[in-house]
Amino acid sequence: MSATCITIVFLPYHVGLRDYSVGDGPNRLRKLSLIARLQDFEITVLYRRKYSQLMTTRAR
Repeated sequence: MSATCITIVFLPYHVGLRDYSVGDGPNRLRKLSLIARLQDFEITVLYRRKYSQLMTTRAR
């Protein structure tokens, strides 16, 4: 069974730093054109921005 859809969830913070380490993963996937390559294989790619309540609380 092969995948027909993947979801990339954008959570930009890792250990309190924005776009650091794994928090920068979705940006790197876009920069490397991986999303376009997956779409070439007729795989639907959903890209969602979500900001966790935990991070909003920590930022205060």
